[in-house]
Amino acid sequence: MRPFIPAVTLAVLLCGCAAPRANPAPKKLYYGTVNLFTDPPGVHVYCDGEYWGETGADKPVVRIYWNTHNRANVNLSLKKRGYKTTPYYLVLRLEHDTREASEKSPQKVVVVMDTE
Repeated sequence: MRPFIPAVTLAVLLCGCAAPRANPAPKKLYYGTVNLFTDPPGVHVYCDGEYWGETGADKPVVRIYWNTHNRANVNLSLKKRGYKTTPYYLVLRLEHDTREASEKSPQKVVVVMDTE
């Protein structure tokens, strides 16, 4: 014998299941640009093993970040022959609404290497 479920209760239960779910609003993105200079120039910059590039006398390594939070934490490793490998923990402020705005006002960071 089947259990008795009133039709009204059954209709309420089914309506709740059949209702379409609203898509959540996309999260806002924050952008930030960093220009990384080194003393001396000619340093190879790595982030978690990924090669970012080499700094020059007037040529920084440039990176653009975006996230749903207003900051980014980055572990860098800087290497140059004749100098100690230098770890650098970078906290980047992501304070712009667009990539273009972040590129117009980059954060400038200078890392000084130690000799061996």
